[in-house]
Amino acid sequence: MEQQLQILFKDYFQAFISQNVEGVLGCYQYPCTLVTPERLVFLADKKQAKQEFLQIFSWLTQAKVEHIEAGSASYTMLNDTIFLVNIYWFFLDQNKQVIADFAALYHVIKTNDHVKIFQVISHEIESSIHLPFPITLGLTNK
Repeated sequence: MEQQLQILFKDYFQAFISQNVEGVLGCYQYPCTLVTPERLVFLADKKQAKQEFLQIFSWLTQAKVEHIEAGSASYTMLNDTIFLVNIYWFFLDQNKQVIADFAALYHVIKTNDHVKIFQVISHEIESSIHLPFPITLGLTNK
């Protein structure tokens, strides 16, 4: 299972850093939710998700994010089909100064041998959790 999760998040990361909306959308199961300390977004379908990720990508451009890195990551199985993955994210400017850092707790579902994200809860790193199984992602866009 670790390998499937690694592939999912490497695909997600590559699509995210290249602002490939269709690639990012392909990593999600619909409907899904995105939760931050400021808001809760319910995405009923790909059309709504596309609008949301275009806004996120717009923010990345406006904030002049030049580098994105994933720090420590871990996962656990809730049952045979649902997994939690916790990843520390760092958004950096051209001088490699941190613009934003946070932890994201991904709820992942396995259906028909495919894994997809169905909920993301983003929060401050200080209030994050470490899950039992480390996962090596090696994600950075230098």
